[in-house]
Amino acid sequence: MCMSAIAWAGIGGVVYGSSITTLAEVGIPQIMIDASVVRDAAPFYRGWIMGGVLRAETDALFRNRQRD
Repeated sequence: MCMSAIAWAGIGGVVYGSSITTLAEVGIPQIMIDASVVRDAAPFYRGWIMGGVLRAETDALFRNRQRD
């Protein structure tokens, strides 16, 4: 959903840390579609995607989050 919004808004690129696989592993529901699949399905958009930035730090935040 976020990648779709980024494409529609024409934002030049996106940077993320934790993967959807990691988020799903820690119990955060995800739609298991990579951002690159969404980007490639939009013929009007060719923004860049940089994943895994500070992955260890962002993964730790999600793994140690407070559970409601």
